Amino acid sequence: MKPLAPIVIAAALAVGACGDGVSSADAAGETTSTIGSVGVSTAAPTTDAAPATASSIPAELLNTSRFETTVAIDGEVVLSASGAIDLDNELMEFSANSAQMILGPGFETDPIDAVFDFSNDVVYVMIDGRDTGTTAPWVVVDLAFIAGASDTTVDELRDELIGSIGPQPYDWSDFTELENARHLGSEIIDGDRYDHYRIGGDLAEIAEQVPELGELAGVELEAVGDVVVDVWLTADGQGRRIKVTFQMDGAAVVSDMNVLSIGAPIVIELPPPDEVVALADLGGDDPMEGEFGPVTITGASLPTYAADAADPAVGLPAPEVRGVDFNDVTVEIENDGVPKVVLFLAHWCPHCQAEVGLVQAWLDAGGGVEGVELVSVATGMNETRPNWPTSAWLRREGWTVPVIRDGPDYEVFYAYGGNAFPFYTFIDTNGDVAVRAAGRLSTDDLQALMETIAP
Repeated sequence: MKPLAPIVIAAALAVGACGDGVSSADAAGETTSTIGSVGVSTAAPTTDAAPATASSIPAELLNTSRFETTVAIDGEVVLSASGAIDLDNELMEFSANSAQMILGPGFETDPIDAVFDFSNDVVYVMIDGRDTGTTAPWVVVDLAFIAGASDTTVDELRDELIGSIGPQPYDWSDFTELENARHLGSEIIDGDRYDHYRIGGDLAEIAEQVPELGELAGVELEAVGDVVVDVWLTADGQGRRIKVTFQMDGAAVVSDMNVLSIGAPIVIELPPPDEVVALADLGGDDPMEGEFGPVTITGASLPTYAADAADPAVGLPAPEVRGVDFNDVTVEIENDGVPKVVLFLAHWCPHCQAEVGLVQAWLDAGGGVEGVELVSVATGMNETRPNWPTSAWLRREGWTVPVIRDGPDYEVFYAYGGNAFPFYTFIDTNGDVAVRAAGRLSTDDLQALMETIAP
C-alpha cells in the first residue's frame, strides 16, 4: 500500500473561507492583447463545476472488496489499515490506526478515518484526538483543494486515491510463470481454496515483471534489495493475499495485504450532516492567511482597463502598495524613481500558468532590462479552483520574481483596474502608468516594453 500523501493536506490543515473568485477563460471567453498577447482569462463571477463522474475509473474496480493491510517492523505492527470501495455509488472509505504513517510527524498516536464521495468530489476526514475547535467529529474537504496543492487534476487525484488505498483486483496469473516461482500448495481461507505461490529475489527486478509488488511494498525499490513474496491466488489468478518480506535499514519489514469478501456488495455510509463541519469553519491556525495577504494601498484607483479603447490610465499615478510575500517578507510597489512592471497572476488561469513558465525561463536565461524592476501580484485566489494553492504553484515553478499576496477581495488587482489575467502594468520613472496590457506577452514584447520605461 502506498502512503496516502494527498490526505496530508486535507486532514492536517484547517483553512478559512475565500472571497469570491473569478472564472477561467472557459467560463468567460478568451481574447488577445492588443500588443501581442496570446491569451487572457477575463474576470467574472465564479460558477460551480459540474459534478464529477466515475467514468475514468476502471469498471473492474466497482464493488471489488474490502481489504486489510498491516505493516510490521521487527515483529511490531506499526500500521494497520482497512478500506473498501463502492463505486456503484462512487464511495470509498479508508481507516488506519496511526495517522503518522499517512500524515507524517505530528500525528503519532491519532488514528484516521476517511470517506470519499466522488460524486461530489469531497472527502470526509476524522482524526480522533485532534482539537479542531468544534464538536463535529468529521471535516469535509473539497478534492479540488487537495488536487491543486498536489499539482494534479481532480480526475488524476481520484484515480491515484483509488490506486493507492483501494482494494485492487490484480491479475497475478503471470506470477506463476515467473522464474523461481514455487507452488507451495493449496490452502483454505474463509472456506475458499487458494493456490499459494512464493518467489524470492531482488525487488526491483521482480517489480519489472510485476509492478504491483513495488506499489504494495510502499518503499523505494532500491532501498530494499532482496525480498520474499508470497501470493495466494484465486482460480482465475486474482490476488487474495499478498505478503512481502524484506530487510530495510537492518530491520525486518513485513507488508501483508488481505482482500476480503471478493465480489460481495459493499455498503459505505456518509457521516450524518450534524456531525460534519466544513474546513472553512474550523478553528485554529488558518493557512489561508498564508495565501491572502495584508495589503496597504495609497493613492487613487486606476480606471478599469479596456483593450478596445485608448487607456485612460496612461499618465496617471500608479497606486503605491505595501504587502508581503509567501514568506511574510515585505514587498512594495512605490514611487521611488525606479520603473516597474507589475504582473498580476491567478493560480487557476492557464494563461498565467504558461506565462509564469515563459517569463521564468526568460529570466533564467538572462532576460530583463537593467534598471527596471519586475514585481508580481498573486490574486484571484480561490481554493475551489484548479492549481491551488498559489504559494505551492509558484514554488514548483521556481518563480524568482518578488510576489505580493493580494487580499481576499483582490484589492490590489482592482486598484490597478484589472479585469483579466494575466494583467501587466508598466510604470515609468515618475511613478505614472506608461502601458497596461491584458493577456500573455511574448518575451520580445515584454523586453521591448520594459525598454520604453528604462531610465
